[in-house]
Amino acid sequence: MVKKMEEKYYYVYKWYNIDTGEVFYIGKGCRGRSGQVKRRNQIFQDYVNTHNCKVEKIEFFDDEQEALQREHELILEYKLKQQCVANLDDGGTGGLSFIWTEEMKKYKSEHNPMKDEAQRERMRTENPMKNPKIAEKVSIQNSRPVIINGIRYRGVLAAAKELKVVEPTIRDWCTKGYDAHGNICRYEDELNKIFPPYKDPNSSKQIMVSIDNNIFPSLKDAAKAYNFSYVSFSKKMKDNNGNTTYKNHICKYVNQQPNQENNQ
Repeated sequence: MVKKMEEKYYYVYKWYNIDTGEVFYIGKGCRGRSGQVKRRNQIFQDYVNTHNCKVEKIEFFDDEQEALQREHELILEYKLKQQCVANLDDGGTGGLSFIWTEEMKKYKSEHNPMKDEAQRERMRTENPMKNPKIAEKVSIQNSRPVIINGIRYRGVLAAAKELKVVEPTIRDWCTKGYDAHGNICRYEDELNKIFPPYKDPNSSKQIMVSIDNNIFPSLKDAAKAYNFSYVSFSKKMKDNNGNTTYKNHICKYVNQQPNQENNQ
């Protein structure tokens, strides 16, 4: 018997900002791990406490190593988009939890590199922000005015604080020319720059489906209504160009021209 996706033991999940769609954490888990907020790093907890967030299980696995590999791939993918800000590493190794003992604390204290005067001196003299040119460049970048949905913000920092997102998200929007909802987002000095038309990242996923002339907004909704395996059903539709018979039901993509013959 083929297992349903939700019956598989391991899964990969994402935590995301409901207001912006930004994914700030990818993880691998089993049972109820995805919804836990405790025993997370401080960046994760600070983000959850200051934003409107939600968690979603996105892929399921029987094999733990496959789940870990997928976690690693997704973290790298989202980090390229300047997201996954609460992932402190690139994943794929499994989480380790431990309690700091007094011996561990003592060792870390005694071997703290910042207790070395030479190291402190290097930090003082080689701090890039003490370089006037670098400091000026960073200051200009942070104070570069941004226009988002017709509202002017004095810079990336101000926009991020007001919209409750992280700074890389604002920079990513300005690079693309649009925010997560398709509103125009530009640096003030690039208002006349030509950007590609906005493309809704979710539009390709919402393919309307007809089963026995009953219309559903997506493949997933249709599969759920008829108790189909989503993976098998979507593969069958894809392999047959969205016009097929599945478990004795006539299935089609809505508004798609029919094939010469119905594939069985």
